[in-house]
Amino acid sequence: MRFDRLTVTGYRCFEEADVRFEPGVTVVRGVNGAGKSSLLEACFFALYGAAALRTANATLEDVITTDAERCTVSLWFTHADAEYRVRRELKRTGDRASQDTAVLETPEGRIDGARAVDDRIASLFRMDAESFLSCAYVRQGEVNKLIEASPDERQDIIDGLVRLGVLETYRDRASEARLGVKHVRDSVAGALSDVTDQLDERSEGDLEAARERVGGQLEDVTERIADLRERREEAAERKAEAESVIEAQAEARTRLADVREEVGRVEDAIEDTERARTDLETEIEDLDEQIETAEAEVREALSRAAAEGVEIDPDAEPGAIEEALDTVVDEQETLGSEIDTTQVRVEQARTEATQLSEEADELDERAEKREQQARELDETVEEGETEIVETRATIEDIEGRIDEARGRFEDAPVAFGEAGEMRREAEAEREEIGEELTGVTSELKATRQAIERAEDLREAGKCPTCGQDVEGSPHVHSLDDDREEAADLEAKREELREKVSEIDERIERAGTLAEVETTVEMLREKRAAKREVLEGRIESIEDRRAQAETYREEASEASEAAGEKRTERGEVVERVSEYETELETLRERREAVRERRTHLETATRAHEKRDNLENERAQAKQRYEGLGDLLDERREGLDTKRSRLDDLEKQVDEERVAAAETASEEAEERIEAIDGDVEEAETRRDGLQNQLGRIESELDQLEALRERRATLQQRADVLASLYEECEELQRMYADLRADLRQRNIAALERLVNEVFDLAYRNDAYDRITLDGEYRATVHEKSGATLEPGKLSGGERVLFNLALRCGIYQLLAEGTEGTAPMPPLILDEPTAHLDAGHVERIDGVVSRMREIGVEQTIVVSHTDELIDAADHRLTVSQQPATNRSTAYAESDLLV
Repeated sequence: MRFDRLTVTGYRCFEEADVRFEPGVTVVRGVNGAGKSSLLEACFFALYGAAALRTANATLEDVITTDAERCTVSLWFTHADAEYRVRRELKRTGDRASQDTAVLETPEGRIDGARAVDDRIASLFRMDAESFLSCAYVRQGEVNKLIEASPDERQDIIDGLVRLGVLETYRDRASEARLGVKHVRDSVAGALSDVTDQLDERSEGDLEAARERVGGQLEDVTERIADLRERREEAAERKAEAESVIEAQAEARTRLADVREEVGRVEDAIEDTERARTDLETEIEDLDEQIETAEAEVREALSRAAAEGVEIDPDAEPGAIEEALDTVVDEQETLGSEIDTTQVRVEQARTEATQLSEEADELDERAEKREQQARELDETVEEGETEIVETRATIEDIEGRIDEARGRFEDAPVAFGEAGEMRREAEAEREEIGEELTGVTSELKATRQAIERAEDLREAGKCPTCGQDVEGSPHVHSLDDDREEAADLEAKREELREKVSEIDERIERAGTLAEVETTVEMLREKRAAKREVLEGRIESIEDRRAQAETYREEASEASEAAGEKRTERGEVVERVSEYETELETLRERREAVRERRTHLETATRAHEKRDNLENERAQAKQRYEGLGDLLDERREGLDTKRSRLDDLEKQVDEERVAAAETASEEAEERIEAIDGDVEEAETRRDGLQNQLGRIESELDQLEALRERRATLQQRADVLASLYEECEELQRMYADLRADLRQRNIAALERLVNEVFDLAYRNDAYDRITLDGEYRATVHEKSGATLEPGKLSGGERVLFNLALRCGIYQLLAEGTEGTAPMPPLILDEPTAHLDAGHVERIDGVVSRMREIGVEQTIVVSHTDELIDAADHRLTVSQQPATNRSTAYAESDLLV
């Protein structure tokens, strides 16, 4: 498994970066604080998201570049010969940040959502963020993480990496299942005991005898209830006969009372009819008097109308009166229309006068406003002239700064505008000499190794392989030549390093000059902008002067128009006075017409009143005659009802009614006594029925308890067997985990010793052993033991690297062909190592490549690691912005 490409936008100190990773060893270098560790952290974050940040106590807000709203990280990687791409996007909202997008593109399809992507990554690598950090990613300052962890933490970390934690999970699940089965088994046993106790407490024979006894008692009570109900029916029949007699006499008395009441009503009605006839006679006389009064009112109203100018006779008929009234109404309506028209003219003229006055006031205000605007423009013209003087002074200052900046090129090796080319040429020359320096360094390293081998052979005297003397051997014979060559190479390397230093100074000088060129360009742009501002201000002042003159002309025109409006208003006011005089005349004429109309309407109403009174008199006369006929009919009906009253009085028999009432009361008392006996018998019957039902229910429950006891016994047997199986499964997982851990410890101890021997050859230490909790012990050749924490700083680094690489190799051997190992990432692993042990790191990296680690990424400042790397990435920081960039120095270093 390997990383292929990383792109970031707005991540920590990187506004934008795009780097590619190649198989083999890649060294990331740069000055402190440039962002090397942030680049590796971005890879870690792309894989595990927020979980990766939590391992460093960081938050999503921390990784978004200051002043940026969004952050994007994309990582392309190859796993098991398949290509993948994971992309995560963060969005800042106020003081908080959230993961807006998480996408994993796989050969099988696209996966969306942070949780789904995290789960898929953990499944691919068979490790979560903590496991990845403990195995593949040695973060800066955490190389001692495993040795400093507690025994439980170290055991959990390593067991999790080699998948033994799964067995512990299975054992816990088996234990939980066992406890669950035990809980159910105990519950079933308790229920079985309860059912058995209930069966022991009950007797089926007693229940059968009780059922027969209660059944016999229930039959006796049922027969008594039937006998009581028959006797009650007989008493009810006797009561019904007595009540029938009482009811018949009551109906006769009721009819007698009704007839008496009817006789009384008829007598009252006859008296009322006689009084009504008398009242009608009086009413007819009153109507005759009112008719005469109405006729007098008609003649009086017509006389007054004639006096007001209406041509009509006092004895005129209703048709003539109506014709005269129509004429007066038409005249009144005509006058009303003229008055309305004149009123509208008055209102229109008044409105016109008011409008002319308001328009004149508005014109005066406009004239004053324009005068004020003209004065304000005069003031802004004076201020603009001052600003023009200041702007010209600023332009002169900028031109002086430009001349001063260009003067820095007088003693420079290049002319103004050529600093960029100078820097590019120096950088190309540095790269060429850097490649030559790398070659010389590699050649010097090989020569020194040859010298060491030759010195070892000369000291031994004989070849350790064939046993022959080494005197005269080509390796020993050329030792002096090799030493001279090594001295020459050392001198040449120092010479090349001095050249590199001199070129770096030229690059720095060229950068400074390029900044001066940039400053001059900025000043030129600023000067051009100021000139544009100056031209704009001059043009603005001329425009303001012209506008002020225009405002004064508009003010004069508005004053003249206001005078004309006031003259026109005086003419309109004179028209208003004429219209008001005409309106008063029309109103007087309409008032006279209204008086004539009133008299005619009074005459009309009096005629109508007379006609109504005559109709009322005719109706009253008709009612008087009808009441006479009604009075005769009522007197005949009264005689009939009196005869019927005599017949009904003979039918009523009070003694028979008293006898029937006595018989009814005796029957009622008998019924009440029987009802009491029936209620008592039914209560006993209901009690016996309930008792019989309970006995039947207890017999059914007894049978159900026998069935439940059989079911519970069968279930208890099954649960006992299942409990034993769970115990056996729990012991199996525990034994299997212990056995596999011992195997892993033995394999890991062997691998750690191999890697530690490769990374740290020392006569003082013999071997390293691991106990059952992965606690390491360093054995000295003297026989003494030492805890890893007692080692020196550099030795602890090498020991921890050996432990991590041993775990890495153990994982590679255990998952070969099923889970390709991720890249080995080392962030500043040589911080505590001297020059002699730094070279051993190269051997450890080579060992990782041999066991299948396709890619190793190392952050380091050490020349030995940088020179020995297959690829190099440089991270640099821009001083002005504190933003970083990353780029590959070359595709392959020789």
